[in-house]
Order: sequence, then structure tokens, then C-alpha cells
Amino acid sequence: MRATGGLRVGHLALVMATAGVVWAGDAAALRQRVEESFEQTRYSEAASHYAALLRLEPDRPDLYSRLVWSLFHAGEAEPDAAKALLWFRQAAAKALDMEQRFPALAESHFLVAFTHGTLAMRERGLRRLEDARKAEQSARRALILDPEYAPAYVVLGIGYREMARLPAAVRWMARRLWEGNYPTFEKAEQAFREALKRELHSPFALEQMGETLEAAGRPIEARLWYQRALDATAQTPLDQDAQRRARRALGVK
Repeated sequence: MRATGGLRVGHLALVMATAGVVWAGDAAALRQRVEESFEQTRYSEAASHYAALLRLEPDRPDLYSRLVWSLFHAGEAEPDAAKALLWFRQAAAKALDMEQRFPALAESHFLVAFTHGTLAMRERGLRRLEDARKAEQSARRALILDPEYAPAYVVLGIGYREMARLPAAVRWMARRLWEGNYPTFEKAEQAFREALKRELHSPFALEQMGETLEAAGRPIEARLWYQRALDATAQTPLDQDAQRRARRALGVK
């Protein structure tokens, strides 16, 4: 894989971790470095460290989760769309690994749903359909395990929205394969409202509601939701990413 900067560093560390060149005696120092990297938003570096730690401690779901988030945030920080997509695909692959290893955790299914929802927003045609469908299915699995898992409702809404905005020809084919009522913008909106019942001031849910209303041709309402996302308090890097998107949508710095 050709890349520059963080991509090369991340790739090298992943290879090193796979080859087993990180020893258990290094674990304590590595844990300190990885936390510093993540907190200081050096996400590509953090991803490399988490991959190395997983080589030493493969039965820790929290390390899988942090690796997935590090890869996702590295993609969010990458200005080149093609390189960002590579990060997001790596995040989706690691989420699938986590789901296979820890199927009883709602978070495992949520992360598969989230990463595939992220891909659905960036892919085109049939790939968007496949990713959106995977996001919808995995979000439902997460909600079976934990019906109060608010972020899973957000991702469910993303999956519905991305299927609703498919090109007409792809949407026609998808409808023929779909079981039950095909997703609509209205179903996406309902999913976001379910999320907001559980986390009323979630910037992530508020911003995604804005994106959905904008895609549905309701730009005035969408701006109100973007502003609500900005007015809410960001609790996580995911919320901060949502607020950056809301600022771009509103044309403010």
C-alpha cells in the first residue's frame, strides 16, 4: 500500500505487531504511549500501538474498540478522500474481527454498523447498498442485545438514509431483494428520534438528523438541527467530528 506520513507509520507497526516483535515486557510502556497518542489526537500512531497491544492481549474487547476508533478518527482527519477511505475500510475490517471474537457484546455489533455506515456515506452504487445493509443489520443486532443503546439507533438511521438516497436504478433493484418495507427518509428520522429519546443532547444524533433532513429536501429544518448539534456539549471525539460537519454545513468556522 502506497501512502505517506501516518499511513506508512501505521502500516509498519501493524506488520511489526503481526510478526510478534513487541514483547510482553514492553506492554506497560506501550499502554502509556497509546493513551497519550489517542488523547493528543495522534490517531494513526494510536492505531499502531493498539494493534501491537492486541498482539499481546488478544482477549480484550476494549483494545479492539480503541483500535477501531483510532482508525476511524485517522480517516476523519485525513484530507485526501481516497486515503481516508483506506482508513475507514481498515476500521470496518477490525470491527468485523471484534464482532467475530466478542459476539455477545452490543458494542461489537455497533462498531460493525458504525464503520459500514461510514463507508456507505462515501461509497457509490452497489457498494453503498451493501455497506448500508450491513450497517442496518448490525445495528439491529446491537439493539437486540441492548435496546437502550442510543448510538445504535443513530447508525440504524444512517443505514436507512443511505439506502433511501441510492440512485433510482440501484434503489429499484434493492427493493426487489428487500424483505419488508424498504427504508425511507421517514424511517431514518424515526430512528434518530429514538436515539434522542435516550440521549437528548447528543451532537452525533443531532447532526445526523440534520444530514437526513437535508438529503430529504428539507434544508431549513436541517439547519436548525445542525445548530442544535453545535449548541450541545461534545463528550467524545465522535461528537467533535459531528460538530465539525455541522459547522461545514452551516458555513461557519
